[in-house]
Amino acid sequence: MGAAVLGLGLVAGAAQAEDITLNLASYGGIAQEAEMKALFEPAAKKLGITIKPFSIQGTARIATLRAQQKANAPTFDIMEFFAGVCEQLSREGLTEKLDYNIINTDGIPKEVIGENWVGIDTYTSVISYNTSTFKTGGPQTWADVWDLKKYPGKRSFNPSDHTLEMALLADGVAPDKLYPADIDRAFRKLEEIKPSVVAWWTTGAQATQLARNEETDVQSTWHERVEEAIKTGAPYAFHFNQAIVGSDCMVIPKGAPHKDLAMKVMNLAISAEAQADLPKYTTNGPINTKAYATGKITAAQAKDLSTSPENLQHMIVQDVKWWSEHGSEVQERFNKLLN
Repeated sequence: MGAAVLGLGLVAGAAQAEDITLNLASYGGIAQEAEMKALFEPAAKKLGITIKPFSIQGTARIATLRAQQKANAPTFDIMEFFAGVCEQLSREGLTEKLDYNIINTDGIPKEVIGENWVGIDTYTSVISYNTSTFKTGGPQTWADVWDLKKYPGKRSFNPSDHTLEMALLADGVAPDKLYPADIDRAFRKLEEIKPSVVAWWTTGAQATQLARNEETDVQSTWHERVEEAIKTGAPYAFHFNQAIVGSDCMVIPKGAPHKDLAMKVMNLAISAEAQADLPKYTTNGPINTKAYATGKITAAQAKDLSTSPENLQHMIVQDVKWWSEHGSEVQERFNKLLN
């Protein structure tokens, strides 16, 4: 009798879990699709729940979180942001403190672990160029990108993401001296290139389309986006020299409907085993460094990943702490630059 009751209890518990749906707000596009396939769908299966993805672009996602918190009506269980924004939102008191007894951060760099947030993957801004324009090779450094005599033509940048660092590198700042960043110096350098900028892209899809349409000769692009353009026939190339690596992170909004379950999802999503599956769907590098020791990532895959040891040595890792303190100021300066 007791065994039968216990059995019924387990069945009831499983059925109850399957009825739970966690709402996830992220960037959308190919990056979110890759995360769903490699990280979140397997986590949902293990936990017997459903994870429903929502795509909310850029600053609208920040505004959504703030508005829901002001109304005391959170609808999302997990939200993704750039790591500097995660820290900023944490300081505003909009997110839950994470329990690292539930979330195992073994293999996660300490720079992407916050009291209220944890990294989930990386993204990389690279120099990409039109091979029809530059048949013998395009710009190799950000100083080259600014050199309109040697590399003439149309430019495109994102109006915030990594572009501050690009301008400073173009102006001669050494990679290990980027932070604390000289904002005034960076924007003086951006004013120099502004007349040649034909588009300030704000989504990955827009950056991809610019390359597909050959609207630019040189542009900064998230590397998985220019790869997407190349795969569909765009005559573009890129490299990892002076590429800038950023990280995306996860937060739980204050008062989220399923806070504890959300942390269990986070724990599974950042595990080395799950992270090692990301290269099946994207070249955004795993954030868990131990993913490379699982044996699941091939040498051929590793050469295209932004966090592989071979590629990372040529890149600059963005300073999350500095951006959390100065991100709003930089965005205001970009708004003025564009007007």
